[in-house]
Amino acid sequence: MNPRHIFVLLGKEIRQGKTNFFFIYALLMPLILSLLVALVFGDLFSETPRLGIYDAGQSAITARLLATDHLEVTAYANEAALREAVQRGGVMVGVIFPTGFDAALAAGEQPSLTTLYWSESLAKDIAIINSTLDQLTMPTTNAPPLITLNVVQLGEASNISWTERLLPMIVLMAIILGGVMVPAASLVDEKQKRTLSALTTTPASLLDVYAAKALLGVGISTLMGLVVLVINNAFGGQPALLVMVLALGAVAASVFGVLLGSFVKDINVLLAVIKAGGLLLFAPALVQLVPDIPQWIAQVFPTYYVLNPVLAVSQRNAGLGDIAGELAVLLALIGAMVLILVLIFERQQKRLALAS
Repeated sequence: MNPRHIFVLLGKEIRQGKTNFFFIYALLMPLILSLLVALVFGDLFSETPRLGIYDAGQSAITARLLATDHLEVTAYANEAALREAVQRGGVMVGVIFPTGFDAALAAGEQPSLTTLYWSESLAKDIAIINSTLDQLTMPTTNAPPLITLNVVQLGEASNISWTERLLPMIVLMAIILGGVMVPAASLVDEKQKRTLSALTTTPASLLDVYAAKALLGVGISTLMGLVVLVINNAFGGQPALLVMVLALGAVAASVFGVLLGSFVKDINVLLAVIKAGGLLLFAPALVQLVPDIPQWIAQVFPTYYVLNPVLAVSQRNAGLGDIAGELAVLLALIGAMVLILVLIFERQQKRLALAS
C-alpha cells in the first residue's frame, strides 16, 4: 500500500464525482432532508413563542405580557379554554393567574402560578417564556424569584418531537449513502467499464484502489453526518468525541460499501441489493421513529452500533465510557468485514494477475 498512490486515486475519485449520480446524491439528499425537517418541524425559521393566559384576578402583569413584542400572547376567558388551547398546541405554554396574585406579590409573599406546557413545545421557547415571567415578577434585577411555578404538562409525557424522531433516520441516511453507496457504486462502475484491471497496471496496486474508494466513502459519510447534526442543532457539547464516533461509523459503512462493491458486478444488481437490504440498514432509525416499539429491538441490527453512539454523544451528552460497549461491538464488526474483504481481495488479485 502506497499513501501517495492512494491520494492520487482519491483525487481522481473526487474529480470524477462531480459527474457521478451517486456521489451527488449522497451529498444533496441528507442536506435537503435536513433543511426540510428543520423548516417544517424544527426551529430553523421558528415562530414567536406562543403564550396563553387566563387571569382570574385582573393582574397588572397580564397587561404587561400582552404588550411584549417577543411573545405572541393570547388571553382566554376561562381555564377550560386555556387548557384546550395548550392541549392541541394552539399555545406552547399556558399561565393561570389566581385571584389576589398582585396583592400577594406586593406583600412579599410567594404566590403560586400554574403553568401548562404543550408536550411538544421547544425547550428554547419555554425558557424564553419562563424568563419573561421571572423578569415581570421580580422587583429588582438582583432579587430572587417571588413566584412558584406549578408545572402541568398536557399531552402524553412520552411524546417526542418529530425533529427528534426523524433525526436518527437522516443521520443514518447520511452515513449509509456516503459510506456504502459511493464506494460500492464506484467499484461496480470500474468493473463495468473494465478499468479496474487497467488501474492495476499502473504503479498503483489493487489495494491502493480499494483504499482510495474506502477513504472517499469515509470522508463523504463523516462530512454529511456532521452537516446534518449542525443543521438540526444536535452537535452537542463534545465535538472531538462526536467527530471520532461519527468517523468510526463512517469507516464501518465504507468497509461494508467496498465489500458490497467487491461482490456485485452490475449497477442494477447493486441497486436491487441495497433496496432489498434497506429495511435492515435503516431498521434502528425506524424503531426510534415509533417510540411505542420496544427500543431494544434496534440492538439486533448492526447499524444500531453505527447510529446510537453518534446520537448518544450529540443528544444525550454521553461520554466515551458510556458508549464503550457499543464501540467495541462496532470495532468487532469492522474487523470481521475487513477479514472477509482480505479474502476477497486476495482472490480478486489472483484473477487480475491471470487475466493480465
